[in-house]
Amino acid sequence: MEQQKKIKIFERELIEDQFNRINQTDNTTVIITPKYNTTNKTELKIGVLLPFSQKNDNLTAKIVWAGSSAIRMAVNDINQQQMIPGAYITLIEKDSFPDTTLNQMSVTNAVYSSVTLLQQGVVGIIGDISSSWTSLSALISSTLQVPQCSFTANAVALSDKTQYKYFFRTIPTQVIIADAMLEFASKEGWKKLGILYTDDPLGQQFYQRAIIQAGTMDIHITQYQSIPTNSDQQNDGLNSALKNLTDSGARIIMVVANPTSKIMIRANQLGLVNENYVWLLMGDAEEDLKTQVDVFNTNHTPTIDYASAFQGLFMFDNWLGLYGYPPFESFLDQWAKLNPQMYPFAGYRNISYYEGLAYSCMMVMAKGYGKLIEDSSNQTGQLLKLASGELGDELLPPAFNINYVGPEGPMTYDSNGDLTTGNYLVYNLQHGNKVVVGQSTGGILNITSAPLFYDGSYNAPLDSPPSVALNPELGSPISNVILTLSFCGILFSFFCFLLVLIYQLIGFILTYGSVITMIGIPSTASCIVTPVTFSLGFLLVIGSIITDAHLIRSVVVIVGIDMIILIIGLIVARPLPTRFDVSFSTHYWKCATEDKGKKMVFLVLSTSYAACLLLFATFLAYKTRFAGKQYNRYSECKQMGLSVYNILFSALVGFAVIVNPLADFYTKYYIIVIAILWATTFSLLILFFPKVQAFYQYKLKERRQRRQLEEKSFGHQQNSLFSFLQSDQQSQPVISELLNLDQILHSDEPILSENNSRRKPSAVSTTTTTTGDGCQLIEVHEGEMPIRKVFRYFPFLSQWEMNHIMVFPWLGYFSHFSKDAKKGTVVSYYQVTVYSAKLEDYVLKIHGQGWYDIYIQLPTLNSLNTWQQCFNQRKPDARPYFTTE
Repeated sequence: MEQQKKIKIFERELIEDQFNRINQTDNTTVIITPKYNTTNKTELKIGVLLPFSQKNDNLTAKIVWAGSSAIRMAVNDINQQQMIPGAYITLIEKDSFPDTTLNQMSVTNAVYSSVTLLQQGVVGIIGDISSSWTSLSALISSTLQVPQCSFTANAVALSDKTQYKYFFRTIPTQVIIADAMLEFASKEGWKKLGILYTDDPLGQQFYQRAIIQAGTMDIHITQYQSIPTNSDQQNDGLNSALKNLTDSGARIIMVVANPTSKIMIRANQLGLVNENYVWLLMGDAEEDLKTQVDVFNTNHTPTIDYASAFQGLFMFDNWLGLYGYPPFESFLDQWAKLNPQMYPFAGYRNISYYEGLAYSCMMVMAKGYGKLIEDSSNQTGQLLKLASGELGDELLPPAFNINYVGPEGPMTYDSNGDLTTGNYLVYNLQHGNKVVVGQSTGGILNITSAPLFYDGSYNAPLDSPPSVALNPELGSPISNVILTLSFCGILFSFFCFLLVLIYQLIGFILTYGSVITMIGIPSTASCIVTPVTFSLGFLLVIGSIITDAHLIRSVVVIVGIDMIILIIGLIVARPLPTRFDVSFSTHYWKCATEDKGKKMVFLVLSTSYAACLLLFATFLAYKTRFAGKQYNRYSECKQMGLSVYNILFSALVGFAVIVNPLADFYTKYYIIVIAILWATTFSLLILFFPKVQAFYQYKLKERRQRRQLEEKSFGHQQNSLFSFLQSDQQSQPVISELLNLDQILHSDEPILSENNSRRKPSAVSTTTTTTGDGCQLIEVHEGEMPIRKVFRYFPFLSQWEMNHIMVFPWLGYFSHFSKDAKKGTVVSYYQVTVYSAKLEDYVLKIHGQGWYDIYIQLPTLNSLNTWQQCFNQRKPDARPYFTTE
């Protein structure tokens, strides 16, 4: 077998590559070109800037040579598959660490290496190893508009596009470990977390990203606390930082601070590593933590038992060996076929560290170039521009966002050229040993085994101390008071309902019911029932006050309009029980909707409608404020006015509290409940307690009269229908209760003089005799009582007024006039019917000949019957003398 030729590059001996020619032109430069025919193809030079001659650190050397082997493997694939149309790639490897000393001269030589590499016409650079060396070369390459990719530099400072405009990388920054931590917390059911971070760029960017990502995952960052980077200040700042975190109620704490081991030992000393807390650490801190615990035990007593003290600790670290992931497995198959003497550290079905990321760096760059050429209308011209470095801003990081999925997962970049997802392992300390319990690939976390927590169980602890709901529960003193008042009001309403069938009582019952549903934690049903019962109850009360309580259609219209608005609003913006945290130990529940805009629209409509009804009721109460003074027996106007004013005052108080953004839960809840109970109870008592009292007084009076009648003899002569109304002094010349038209027309004295007008309210006068001189007398009745003149087709806006009336039943008309207003009207009618005969609500309806009807109120049922007979006493041939109003 023919022995392969050996070559030496950067003092490392390799055998000759079967696919490429390798030529070291000087001590710091090696050029690798493909052996196949490249005629009529354009050369694209890619620089590889790595510390090839570094010998002090074996780990660094392994990363450098294994990474360069992966890049060469990628170049072989690119050239053989013609991924860049009409072009081939030549690698120029440049030693970025030619000086072994760590002084200013080494920095100068590193800069010089970057400059000389760029002078060789490279269209892209891969490197460097450390973030500090990478920042030097990236600054120069960005100035010259040459894209640069790194597979090891993860410093957050390199995300600054003002300095590193053309820089991107295939290694994720440590900042996005926050995504994996938050997803792990979400899977464990934790919604509250705290962050402890070092006050440096990494810590600041970490907590800022964590806050943003937590908002998208319905997780709340309760507290984020920094500690100084200075070690002298860190000792004092660490205790206060840990105290502030735990005082905020945080129980799940993310640690992005160095040194991690020192922080955990201090937390253990403060008693913060126990069954109530969970610590999520950035990076694999197992070995360092063990070492620091041993050091601590040497110098302190009592000692720390590492296995038990830190059980349940979680650590999140980069995951490079994605075994089982198909793209990674394909990479391993190809990697294992390479000759390790030709490609250092290859030839095995495993990787050392960053080989997959180095391979992805070269592939992303090549595919980005290929897409630029394929998308161009002049591919040849575009390729020449690329080779000569004339594309400029077309080579910014977004140009390489081509949805490439490599061995280390998808290479998706943000505007800073940083990966949006990473690959991480979740370690769990169990009985002193590190165990993998989760794997995150491409932003998706899979829990591979159940995590073990500090107490030795697999049950995740709470994310905060037990929180107490502020909503009053059944059985609490305040709920007992609310229930007592509500049930008393409901029972009184039912009792009144048996006596007087009025819609207002139903409204009061529903309003009390809405207050009862506000007790305790709301449910999905109560979020619907509470607004419906309250609105319906309120509208029944106000609607019955505005219009006549007996006009069913009027009340239905008033209630129906708001019910339509409310029901549509509840369907479109359905309220659901929602928890709101006041502090880490207290919270409250209320009904809320997700779509605030829709809720606001229907809330404004419903509130505006109710406000208009309430204001109109207030207007009517104001207009009828003097009715009770003029006629005391009809003082319900005053009662209704007081009720409306009270409801208006309570509504203003409740509205002011609801719209106040500074009011806390207790203020809003209790003032609203008190306002509803006060308005309902006051209105119920002021409107119906006098009715109940009058009912019992009437029953007692009726019982006494019945007893007196039983004592009288059965031979007592009955009086005529109107005899009890006749004057005791009929012979007196003054005007008595019997008036006729001749006397009215020929009397020299005013009919309604001050003295003569002082008659008993609602008195009736009549006569049907003929005088000796042949004058025909006409039957006349008069009295003073409340009347209401209404337009037959729109009766809602009329009001009660005290008027003096004179009835001429045989002529079919009557007159009414107001002594205060000094005006009156003559009205013809054809029929009088009983409109209401309920207790304290005796009303006659006079059916007018025109478009208006007249309602009159009477004090007793006896008066009601008497006046109805008086109005309806008509001669058979009587015709109305007046036909207009």
